[in-house]
Amino acid sequence: MKTIILTLLTCAFSIGVISAETKDDKLTENGKPRRESPNDGFAGTTKIVLTNELAEDPAKKTVEIASAAEIAKFVATIKLKTKDPSKCDHILSAAFTTPKGVISVSLCDHCFDFGGKTYAMPAEFYKLFEAGFK
Repeated sequence: MKTIILTLLTCAFSIGVISAETKDDKLTENGKPRRESPNDGFAGTTKIVLTNELAEDPAKKTVEIASAAEIAKFVATIKLKTKDPSKCDHILSAAFTTPKGVISVSLCDHCFDFGGKTYAMPAEFYKLFEAGFK
């Protein structure tokens, strides 16, 4: 009988019917619910396409980043802080392919906008963005 119960429990865990995650996994160390950060959406990025509409040569308008190491560098620089929207002409953009879909970001030297929200441009991200076109 014990063998049957253990076998059933093992199967339930392996197919996800029973989860080892507890409600405590979603709490901070102070016991408060964890809030998702806008940065969380970029986890698992598999490709980044940078676009610069200012480039005169059409072949140099887009840069694709597919190397896991390069993607990790870009994603690590994304530290978002909300800011008031401005009336910038965002002729620069970045598209992040993630497991949940594509996140399209419009940007300039001081804005990083996506999902209907405006964030301050992370300086290190912008440096990498510019370097991608050199």
